[in-house]
Amino acid sequence: MQTKFTEQLENRKFCTERGIKISGPTLGRPPTNIDKNKKKQAQLDERLRNNIEGKFGQAKRGFSKLKSDGPTS
Repeated sequence: MQTKFTEQLENRKFCTERGIKISGPTLGRPPTNIDKNKKKQAQLDERLRNNIEGKFGQAKRGFSKLKSDGPTS
């Protein structure tokens, strides 16, 4: 899994050389027809990524790295 930053061409090459799975949109023009299995796998990867990013946000709030969202906090 990666963020938008790691979707750059050099980073994609680095990952493929080392056998690291890259989930997310491919570079270039989108394909006209997408395989159902690939689409389902992309959705599962995105769900997992959302959970991970949420935990990062919780940790940052817990250690006061982010400003609070609420007026009473």
